[in-house]
Amino acid sequence: MMFQQLPTAGAPHQLGSWEELEGFVGDMVHTGVIEDFTEVRWDVRPSPRLGTIEVRSCDAATNLTELAGIAALTQCLVEDFSRRLDRGEELDALPPWYVNENKWRSARYGMDAILITDSSGTEELVTDTVERMLTELAPVAADLRCETELESVRATLDAGASYQRQLAAATAAGSNEAAMRLLLEEVRAGRPLVPAEVTALVADGVAPAPATPARPSRDRHK
Repeated sequence: MMFQQLPTAGAPHQLGSWEELEGFVGDMVHTGVIEDFTEVRWDVRPSPRLGTIEVRSCDAATNLTELAGIAALTQCLVEDFSRRLDRGEELDALPPWYVNENKWRSARYGMDAILITDSSGTEELVTDTVERMLTELAPVAADLRCETELESVRATLDAGASYQRQLAAATAAGSNEAAMRLLLEEVRAGRPLVPAEVTALVADGVAPAPATPARPSRDRHK
């Protein structure tokens, strides 16, 4: 939220074509704001070099299970939108202030955020939105062979987001150090810890069982 104050950061500009993106970047380079495209640090941005979409929130995951879930969800969303465009559908675009409002609500309210989901102003609890996405994207995940990774998003829905788990650990122990210990244990376990495991971790320091390794993913889609 602080980084977005830079003119090259924050929510991406809504551009209607690749040519508009090239024009934007060209102007930024010409005026000396940036030296190359890598300095456009939007929350979501295309990667011309790789031909992929980069979502810059993935470095916030505390364990491999949640990281795989974020990656699979992103991959499936991009593929779903791509297929809709190939069918000649027009994708719904939210007004920029809706996008900014959603980002604020997400930062302020987390898993309790009620987000604006379309240009007509429909609102929905973020956890309900994620549940619906997982159902709607299941056929795409099957085609991309990332069903296991996409389903791992439910681990966050079941255990709560990282901030909720950290708060639970700190509250149970009466010490902020417990939140750091929780993060270390989640790295070792490779998955988010459920509330009962957080309590047990604080009480007796028993390390949780590691997650079952997910099927290795192939480099199947860019």
